[in-house]
Amino acid sequence: MSDVPQMELRELEPQPVVCVHLVLPMAEADMRSLFARYLPLVAARIGELGLSPIGASFSRFHQWGGDVADMEIGFPVADPPSALEPVATIEHGEPGLSELPGGTAAVALHRGPYKDLPTVYPKLQAWIRSQGRTEGSGPWEVYIDDPGTVDHKTLRTEVVWPLS
Repeated sequence: MSDVPQMELRELEPQPVVCVHLVLPMAEADMRSLFARYLPLVAARIGELGLSPIGASFSRFHQWGGDVADMEIGFPVADPPSALEPVATIEHGEPGLSELPGGTAAVALHRGPYKDLPTVYPKLQAWIRSQGRTEGSGPWEVYIDDPGTVDHKTLRTEVVWPLS
């Protein structure tokens, strides 16, 4: 296991997702409790629509730091379900439709506990700049492994940062 995550540039297709959008004080942004509360809600809504997630859970950060956490938590789906409203038009914390953007992104593969994820961001940012690129907005994390079945020391998480 290395302190330096594997990094690469990747071309992404836009990905429809079912998620909740949350805007809350940073003091209340405990990811473990937010995931415990909202992922079952999102999964249940996907099931009610007769769908299944097509990938691992994610959290996307529109703003993280200072006084505010503005994020989406959810799962990717194959097609945008027409029965759901966009998360931008519904009450925060209710499942809705959103999209992870396509285009060029820098991706870091982190191996280790979630508590170490904050150290990946400055490393990825430096790597992006070393590639002559500029980071865009709204990075997200993809939780590849289930922490209930995989040792926390070997958990794999992708940090995806769209480029400008």
